[in-house]
Amino acid sequence: MRTVLVLLLASCNVSPSGTDPIGDFSGDCNSDAVCRGGEVCARSGGCYPPSQIRSIHVTWTLDGLAASAETCGASQDLEIDFHGSDGGSLGFAPVPCLAGKFSIDKLPVSFTSVRLGTRGHWASGELDNATGEAALDLSF
Repeated sequence: MRTVLVLLLASCNVSPSGTDPIGDFSGDCNSDAVCRGGEVCARSGGCYPPSQIRSIHVTWTLDGLAASAETCGASQDLEIDFHGSDGGSLGFAPVPCLAGKFSIDKLPVSFTSVRLGTRGHWASGELDNATGEAALDLSF
């Protein structure tokens, strides 16, 4: 019984890079095993055909400079939010400012924009349709 509980708990983690998810979850899957017909469980909690899922990579600078202890200053932890054309949203926090990059696998292609920041300082942009990438510059 303990083995089953550990496996169930291990399959519940949807937060990459040690961050905690925030926002709306559109579905109730927590692993690919619960999806049918070759679909995969997206990080937003829904089952999708593999062709409707992609990896996302968001990089950032601060006032045009690479993320560092100096440029991040008091804003060591950020929040990142992804928004979909279907009204869905998914966010993660804390996101370490020093990393300068946030990646998430298995996000539906319906998620088209990203917002990153903290305490009134936000940058937003569109995810590239072909690459799933976005580059943002935060102003502090």
